[in-house]
Amino acid sequence: MAESDDSQSKTEEPTQKRIDKSREEGQILRSQDFAIAVSLFGLGALIVLISSTLIERVTTLFTYNFTLDARVTREPGLMLEKIVGSAEIMLPLVGLVCLLSVLGVILANGAFGGISFSLKAAAPKFSKLNPLSGLKRMFGGNALFELFKNIFKTLFLGAIVAFVIYFYMDALGMLGVLPAPLALGEAGRILASALLFITLSLFLIALVDMPWQHFQHMKKMRMSLQEIKDEMKESDGRPEVKAQQRKRQHDIAFNRMMSALETADVVITNPTHFAVALSYTPGTSDAPRVVAKGADLLAQRIRERALEHQVPLFEAPELARALYFSTRLDDMIPEALYHTVAEVIAYIFNVGTAMKMGQRLKRPVPVVPDTMRFDENGDIKADAKQ
Repeated sequence: MAESDDSQSKTEEPTQKRIDKSREEGQILRSQDFAIAVSLFGLGALIVLISSTLIERVTTLFTYNFTLDARVTREPGLMLEKIVGSAEIMLPLVGLVCLLSVLGVILANGAFGGISFSLKAAAPKFSKLNPLSGLKRMFGGNALFELFKNIFKTLFLGAIVAFVIYFYMDALGMLGVLPAPLALGEAGRILASALLFITLSLFLIALVDMPWQHFQHMKKMRMSLQEIKDEMKESDGRPEVKAQQRKRQHDIAFNRMMSALETADVVITNPTHFAVALSYTPGTSDAPRVVAKGADLLAQRIRERALEHQVPLFEAPELARALYFSTRLDDMIPEALYHTVAEVIAYIFNVGTAMKMGQRLKRPVPVVPDTMRFDENGDIKADAKQ
């Protein structure tokens, strides 16, 4: 009863993680009829392609074994040589047929359900020793379908073979009176035709079997809502794990920002609460870019790192707040601040040259537009709204 309730609760389509896990465990979509049909098709094609070689080898085998050698009657050990010689004649062809059959099965399974090598699938499962589970598999819906399918397949293929024998009845009767090479050639033609008819029949059966196998496989993979929720929790991770991940991400971002600060041209400060580092490449159409920003303790770290790398500090409280609240890292500055920031950067770029020449530049007083005048909480100032 519990198993029935569990199967009824699994109404949801499987997730990709569930499908991947089932593949790791060896639960892959398979159709034996399709694999056999592909293998027989390859075997028939091989017989047609190497028919002349096959006839030559079989003729050589018959000649080798049916030629009377009186020494064999006197020396029984020569019989082993006969067996070895026969194997040498036919072994290459037999090996080629076996190899092609294996490749046909692999390609067919790969085309339909994919190829997967799993040690878990080869491991013994003691649950299969449960008699109740065995009875359930024997009398389940899939077992009944397989039973009726195999009965139909046997009758259908039997009818195909009977048709081929009836169609080639006269030709089969003539094999005994034809010379050996002609008889072998005619037998090969009949065998190839029989394989062609049987292969086409198996492909027709596979067209019915493959949708059923797909339906059964997806039904077996179905999940309950609780399983999906548990999987999502497992994927998201535990809260402490997520906290560690966030901390690592924060550390990486902080280190990247501190490294980028070394290339900054100016750090605009509040002077204590906010700090925004800007980088500008003269001669380009790009606006200055924010390479580092921070508030309070982080702002202090930015100022300290700027002093270490001799990046100029420029105190402008309203401009610092405007840049801090209106930009993100790696953003270009807002268009509304182009003129104001340009005055600051021009002053920074020229102040060193002016000092070397004994001149003194007038320090600009940045004017921030009313729409960019923020207070320390990130709100537009009341007098700017009016």
